[in-house]
Amino acid sequence: MRQVPDKDCFNYSLQTNGLLFQQMFPRVQHVIERAKHINVSIDGASATTYETLRRGGDWQKIRKNLDFIGEKKSLGYRYELHMVVQKSNWREMADMLALGHQVGADQVKFSMIADWGTFAQFESQKPPIEDPEFQNMVKQCEKNPIGHTWLDRDLV
Repeated sequence: MRQVPDKDCFNYSLQTNGLLFQQMFPRVQHVIERAKHINVSIDGASATTYETLRRGGDWQKIRKNLDFIGEKKSLGYRYELHMVVQKSNWREMADMLALGHQVGADQVKFSMIADWGTFAQFESQKPPIEDPEFQNMVKQCEKNPIGHTWLDRDLV
């Protein structure tokens, strides 16, 4: 990142887990100032779920960093949270939207867990897509002004 060109013709998008954002900001501020998007991947809206899904994750630290990213939006970037929906977190989708509002996110995006060959029992990790409660949660998220899902293609 030290050799990022200082030219207005470049647009940057950053994808991060957010844990070191505030700590690294002074070193990469020149990149952040040119970023068009800051996307934070966070799969839990509570300490328990977040720390279970993100081994080594620290809820207090991520919350401070999410707030910091929201405070720096005056630099001009679009701030998005991304949640991979799975069996262990789908009930927190509405809470993730609330978190997005709290930290100043422009959008909260939800996508379905995909099989990357990392789970021996992948099917057991998927949310209950045929459950009416799950389908209702997806509809509620779509109605929220900052909510966006790609889940509907998986519900058919």
